[in-house]
Amino acid sequence: MPELIFLRFGPTSKIIGKIYDPWWFNENGFKVKFWDLSNIFYNKEKLTKFYSISKDYKFNGPRHKIFFTKSDVINEIKNFNSDTICFYFNRDPFINYKDDGWLYNNILKYTKKILPLEFENIPTDENILKRIKFNLNLYKTKFLSRKFKIDTFIGCGKLGRKYSSKVYPYAKFLSVPCPLINWSKLPNIEDRKYNVFIDENIIFYPDSVLFNTKFNIDPVGYYKRINYMLDKIEKWSNKPTIIAASGKYYYEKNPYSGRKLIYHKTYNLIQHSSLVLGHGSSALYQGIVDNKPIIHIDDESFTNEQRIGTIKFCSKITGRAIIFAKDISESFLEKENKINDNYKNIVNNYFMEENVKKNYHETIKDYLIKNLQ
Repeated sequence: MPELIFLRFGPTSKIIGKIYDPWWFNENGFKVKFWDLSNIFYNKEKLTKFYSISKDYKFNGPRHKIFFTKSDVINEIKNFNSDTICFYFNRDPFINYKDDGWLYNNILKYTKKILPLEFENIPTDENILKRIKFNLNLYKTKFLSRKFKIDTFIGCGKLGRKYSSKVYPYAKFLSVPCPLINWSKLPNIEDRKYNVFIDENIIFYPDSVLFNTKFNIDPVGYYKRINYMLDKIEKWSNKPTIIAASGKYYYEKNPYSGRKLIYHKTYNLIQHSSLVLGHGSSALYQGIVDNKPIIHIDDESFTNEQRIGTIKFCSKITGRAIIFAKDISESFLEKENKINDNYKNIVNNYFMEENVKKNYHETIKDYLIKNLQ
């Protein structure tokens, strides 16, 4: 049974764990070991706060092992052999998130089968100077990664292939359907027409703890403006709004003026909705695949970390408009409540190349068995 190591540098929520799904690989021909290295790169206080959003937020993988020192990791690596496969979650074609030279240098002593994974491509910028700067950063990353001789890069879409080839020209590119997306037909859980609003808990963001940032400065005002906006949209569209919540956070009191709030069914709700509303959640990408109108909502309570880092980032990918909640108008809704003609190109560029047919799990499994055994 091939040994497959999942190397996680940061904390892993159940939501992220479900996306990467090491348990599937463990049940389908691989001996999976999930290595949690987060205590080496983040202090205990931050990790405790990260997981405090919900009692069952923390993911546990197959043969889950938590490491606290570099020496413990290095000692375990000595048990690797040339057939050991490492899924590497620190590097993508754009950024090296943590100082990891000590790690990959030790791994390379025993196996060359290191495979970074990246499933969210950075969008191209319309500004020429910003594009030049981004390309320079790719070449810089290529230079800094010249000793990081990976075997294969796992990514999605034409952009993923393009960026990977610039930074790791010697590595093979395995193109997979983006696991952030549901690619199958899902049951309709609501027997009526409705709009869906993608909930993002603005009181506590787990990532804000890790990076010492703040995303919202006025939660009370935020919910007031969002509910007022939803009132208007419901009146103009003649459809109720259902709130789709991921399950990162469970509300003791519904902050959406009593609107129906459903946990853990975001993909179902998007797939069968009439209109998708949200901020910058990656769940909004599902609306592109399912051919839904999408509107990105900004609010004056958001900081630049939320506005630029998530809302504008996501909007550049979807190609959809952003509007402040307080500025919503019937004319804007009428204009934006329709799909774009370029959805197919967006899918091809960001989420799944046209020649990719299998699902995420099977594509990787077949590749590993054929090429890395």
